[in-house]
Amino acid sequence: MSDIKLACDMAEQIKTICDKHGNKPGELINILHEAQHLQGYLPEETQRIIASKLGIPVSKVYGVVTFYTFFTMTPKGKHPISVCMGTACYVRGSEKLLEEETVTIFRCWACPTLTAVCLPNFRVQRYGFLLKLANI
Repeated sequence: MSDIKLACDMAEQIKTICDKHGNKPGELINILHEAQHLQGYLPEETQRIIASKLGIPVSKVYGVVTFYTFFTMTPKGKHPISVCMGTACYVRGSEKLLEEETVTIFRCWACPTLTAVCLPNFRVQRYGFLLKLANI
């Protein structure tokens, strides 16, 4: 893993999140969500702090982080965008955004009347909205 070093105040905030959840291993996903919201991603050092506070192996934390697609170990852009790559959205040109923006690919949430669907800042929008945003 990497040599990223967290600032002392960030490490303390991560520990506080764990304490808030009673340092219970069963609260791992909730703790990871809060830690990611705080930092924007879950670097190795954050995972090590959480594992230590919960008394579980780092491998378990890493396993959860890498299993669920809503967790990330790499920093993302300021405005995360998810673009549907389902058939209806793809044929309307949603793949063009992959060249222009930091995006997460997902399958449509049964919104075929809105094709192509995207989620800038986690809000459902029609594809035309992002075309304007990306100046495509």
